[in-house]
Amino acid sequence: VGNATPVTLTGDDAGVVVSGVDKLELRPPDGSWGVYQAPVTFAGLNDGPVTVDHRAVDKATNTEEFHRLTISLDATPPVTSLSPGLPNYSDAAGTTYITSATLLTLTAFDALSGVSATEYKSDAAAWTPSAPFTLSSEGNHTIFYHSKDNVGNQETDKSFVAVVDNTAPVTIIT
Repeated sequence: VGNATPVTLTGDDAGVVVSGVDKLELRPPDGSWGVYQAPVTFAGLNDGPVTVDHRAVDKATNTEEFHRLTISLDATPPVTSLSPGLPNYSDAAGTTYITSATLLTLTAFDALSGVSATEYKSDAAAWTPSAPFTLSSEGNHTIFYHSKDNVGNQETDKSFVAVVDNTAPVTIIT
């Protein structure tokens, strides 16, 4: 689950003699029992397994044996990279030149819950699901891209600037 995913606890007193549920209790990792009052999240905890104990107490003070829930916490967004295929050239100033035949590929990685979606947009266009793509019109283009994982963590938009050059050079004899 993500660190903002709410976890809800409910209880039922379904015995032969029913006094009714008085309270629900939670015990967070390395904590003490507390009365459950509203859905909880795991903000501020590190990625990885988290255990939470829970139990119910009825109005006659009968206390249920506690249950342990172990979840895998994923608070880290995926990481996406953009790779220009060939032909491409980067000058000393860091400007990348490509042609309309250059295939641009996005690759995303998420070690915990996995990648659910990768999107990109060129200049002011709409966001598009990722697939290898090209840019056809000559000139400067800014490509924005990001990925989202299976629990909703989205990385901050990244950008890549490329200059599409489809014009062949000319020779001059003097």
